[in-house]
Amino acid sequence: MTYLDLPIFIELPASELKTLEEAGGLRLKHYGDGEIIYFEGETCRTFDLILTGELKAQSINVSGNIFTVARFNAGDSLGANLLFGKRNLYHMTITAEGGAEILHLDQSIIMPLCQKSEKFLRFFIESLSNNTTILGEKLTTLGSRSLRENILHLLDTLSMKQGSLKVTLPFSRQELADQLGVQRPSLSRELGKMKKEGLIDFEKNQVTIKYR
Repeated sequence: MTYLDLPIFIELPASELKTLEEAGGLRLKHYGDGEIIYFEGETCRTFDLILTGELKAQSINVSGNIFTVARFNAGDSLGANLLFGKRNLYHMTITAEGGAEILHLDQSIIMPLCQKSEKFLRFFIESLSNNTTILGEKLTTLGSRSLRENILHLLDTLSMKQGSLKVTLPFSRQELADQLGVQRPSLSRELGKMKKEGLIDFEKNQVTIKYR
């Protein structure tokens, strides 16, 4: 499937999209594993559609820890909440994880496409709302809970998704620390305490929930 087959373009002629691509308004680009797509502080100039792969948005908190704010997968988008703002700067570094393919839509073509296609307009508005909500929820959650509470919340979420009290972590211990905004040694100490208290048991990337 090419970008021409995406549902958001269903109301737009393929010839028009190809013309926009030839003029530079649409750019399809491949990124390698670990490649930085946007640096923190970089100006947002495009609305991006993730066609394949995964991206992660990271920042550094006041303690100097790398903080994974959000992850974006195929079908997600970036930039809608920044593109037309007065301070349209990325507040986090966006990196490809495992490689990714992204369709970049230049700011100049967004409003014309919104006027021509109600489906495209709806998708852009939903993207704007979703990007803002993801950031707000993440910051609120991590800011109001202790490390242990955040670990328990994550384990409960994974348990519901996997339908088991023995859950498999979909990321490494370092990635988990980044996602929780702490250093890996701090995470390991807390997990060790929880195991000693009989709340959990773990081996490699599998955690058995015992507190229920």
